[in-house]
Amino acid sequence: RRRHIDFSSESLQPLGLVHEAIWIVEDVLKQVPPAGDWEDAALAEIRKIIDRRKVAEPLAYILGHWAFRSHEFFVGPGVLIPRPETEELVEHVLGWVEARAVVERSIKIVDFGAGSGCIALSLALEIKNEAEVIMIEDSPKALPWLKKNLEKCKIKKSSLTAEIFEGPWTTWPIAGCDIVVSNPPYLSGQEMNEIDDSVSKFEPVAALMPENISIYPDASGPYREIIEIAEKALRTGGLLAFELGLRQPAWIENYLSERKSFEDVKLVRDMAGKSRFLFATRKS
Repeated sequence: RRRHIDFSSESLQPLGLVHEAIWIVEDVLKQVPPAGDWEDAALAEIRKIIDRRKVAEPLAYILGHWAFRSHEFFVGPGVLIPRPETEELVEHVLGWVEARAVVERSIKIVDFGAGSGCIALSLALEIKNEAEVIMIEDSPKALPWLKKNLEKCKIKKSSLTAEIFEGPWTTWPIAGCDIVVSNPPYLSGQEMNEIDDSVSKFEPVAALMPENISIYPDASGPYREIIEIAEKALRTGGLLAFELGLRQPAWIENYLSERKSFEDVKLVRDMAGKSRFLFATRKS
């Protein structure tokens, strides 16, 4: 029997977003078997989701997965939801790799504060060279999601070489790598007070605002730590790649240039025209 859901139904109107309604219906129809009164069962499930959305719970948490580039990652309470801007970060890193001469050995990538693993695992799945990824994460709530996504990606690409370092990035035993990439917590206290309820009330604060915010009120602490580690960890010519908060472009470009460990330091704007990414190459 042909499946049909009436989008004029009152149960869909509170969403106010047609594309979100479509995502919900499509996801529910995958879960509800086409037997018996499946229309009623599907609509009942849709209503449950809408009730959760009415209190601003993120749709990604309700569904338990979220799209990132051409991949699907498991997500839920305790792990940051992948953002479209971060897809651009991955795209830039892939472009940097492709612009280099072919490397006979595998490319080693370290992701600081990996969360769901969407950055490192997308790179590992899409990079043309053989890649080895290390994902550093210390949140006990985020780690189960990271492990689940790693297992899924291993099934998708059997040649994937990846490991998780469970602990703060300051305790990672530094080793030579080709790419250091990170989307660290970058919101200041003021910015945390201004963000949408669906973020502030549901997503992990530690993934949004640095723990050492009292020392660095501009939320620059994680960047300073990672830069110091990257100076020791990156091989000559290796790439440092950051996603930035809106307060970071004001200081980080000059800071990196003054440390004299990096060259080709540049800020890159995202599709919205904001200075969103920083890239730099490790000097010899």
